Amino acid sequence: MSVSHGLNLAFEKESIRLVQHEVFACLLKTLNDHIQVKFQSIQESPMDAHHLAMFIFLLALFTYATAVVVEFLIQFWAASYP
Repeated sequence: MSVSHGLNLAFEKESIRLVQHEVFACLLKTLNDHIQVKFQSIQESPMDAHHLAMFIFLLALFTYATAVVVEFLIQFWAASYP
């Protein structure tokens, strides 16, 4: 007899989210390293030189982190109350 094992879509969605978060973390690390290398010989900080760009980046990072926490809380509450 052959047993058909269907895909577990919940696991697949969680795996995709995990990979997306890991890629985002890797990009942040790479950009941070690039900024450190670029500004290591200059006395000026990127925060001092590019106010608007750094503000937008920090705002986007804060928004992303908040969305991740909210997504986690929604999933936690949905699992707690079936």
